[in-house]
Parts: sequence; structure tokens; C-alpha cells
Amino acid sequence: MSEPLYILITVKLYLTSHACRLYDYIFRNVPKGSTWLNEIVFLLVTKDFRTADTVEIFKRHLVLEMVSKSVRGQPSTGVEQFLCLPRPRIAKTHLPGRYNRRHLLKDKPKTIVLMRNPKDVLVSYYHLHRMCDIMGMFSGSWDDFFLLAKEQKLLYGDIFDWYVSWWRFRNEENVLVLKYEDMVRDLPTAVRTLDGFVSSSADEETIHRIVQRTSFGALKANPMTNMKNVGMFHQDVSPYFRKGITGDWKNYFTPQQNEFMEQMYKEKCLKVGMTFEYE
Repeated sequence: MSEPLYILITVKLYLTSHACRLYDYIFRNVPKGSTWLNEIVFLLVTKDFRTADTVEIFKRHLVLEMVSKSVRGQPSTGVEQFLCLPRPRIAKTHLPGRYNRRHLLKDKPKTIVLMRNPKDVLVSYYHLHRMCDIMGMFSGSWDDFFLLAKEQKLLYGDIFDWYVSWWRFRNEENVLVLKYEDMVRDLPTAVRTLDGFVSSSADEETIHRIVQRTSFGALKANPMTNMKNVGMFHQDVSPYFRKGITGDWKNYFTPQQNEFMEQMYKEKCLKVGMTFEYE
């Protein structure tokens, strides 16, 4: 299975960086959705609402595949800043599971894999490509973008293969697979599930406070989480937080596109016992 050149380059940086062993919790997901999860877990494990009110979320975690080294082999500025953060530390990656197997099984970081139904993910990913510098500010149509996905030419490869690569770790004691749709439907239960997994022992008052602060509307309005001060996101093109619902794909997919996705879903996901909710 071939991967975009970007993946091959960043994988080497990720696997050779000492920073990948200096965090306590890590999120794995295809791009979009991790900001929501990040804020919940940060508040659960630190109980530091003051920092959450004053420090933008992208300064409180590290994206591992964006780790780089200087010419002299020293950590980049981003890594140095990350290592200065008090523990517990939070990191995330969008890389497929096959690049993480050894680290996941040997070092056993607490790992949360967020999965969202592939149809809504593609729509969200389309808008991210339109409004993000490092995604190229895609100017094509939805149909153009879908063709790229169909031909497995998107940044992190085939979305179905990505899910399967992580699904195989679902029974590891240090791995929690969480569905985006479950968070949308019942956020309090999702927060309690995360609380149990990270062993934060939050009381009901704290759980309620976190739920209130991490609703989609609250995150979208919060300047510490809405990414409006991040230059690479052009929110005049598309907001970073768009809708946060299940089923928006129906406003984009043609019958032929839906048929293709259903076929891939049957061949790759259902085959290994993985299911999604689409509405």
C-alpha cells in the first residue's frame, strides 16, 4: 500500500523523536475531531481550568508527525516548549496504526482512538483542505475532492485503511476506541467513559463543568479552542468548527459516491466487525 510522500517523511521524524516517549496521553484520529477530545481530556487529567481559560489549546499539546529536529540534532522549538509543559502531557497524531505498533505495545501510552463515520469525515476533511494552508487551500469542487479520496491521494491515505489499522488495537488495555457519534449523542456519558480510562476520578461537579465547557457551541465560541488566532486556518473560507452533527454527508454525496462508500465499508470495515452510525 503506497502512501503520500509527506507520510513517509513525517513518519521518520515521528519515530526518531525522543518526544514520542515523553507524553502521558495520546489521541489518534484522522484530521478533524481531535480538538474536542483534546479539551475534554486536558480538563479531566489536569483539572486546570485556569490554564484552559488563558492558553490556546494548540499550545497545550504536540502533533507528533510535525516534530522536527534542528541541524544539530536538538529538539525543535515546538518540542522544547512541549517538554516544558507540566505532566501529564498530551500529544496527538493522525498517522495510521501500522506506524505506531511498536511504540503502542512497548511503551504503552494511554491511547484514545477517535473514530467518526467515514462519510461525515470526508465532508469535514474537504472543508479543512479548503481553509488550511498546509492542506494546500484546495480550490476544487466536492466532486474533485471525492475523486482524490477514491483514488487514495489524500494526505493520510485511504480513510478505511486508516480505521482498520487502528481497530486491530481495540482490545489492548492501554487503548480506548471512542466514536464521535456517541459523543454527539450523549456527551456526559462520553466524558465519564474518558474519565474512567484516564483514571482522573473526577467528581460529578467537575464532569458537569467539563460537559458545559466542551459542548460544540461552547468550543466554537471559545477563543482558546476555536483556532481563530491560528494563521494557517482561513476561517473566512470555512469555520474550523462547522456543524458538529451526524449526517451532514447527505448534503454532499451523490448516489454513486454513496454507493462506492457503502461498498468500501462492507469490504473493509464490516469484514473486521467495525460499524458506524451515519445519521
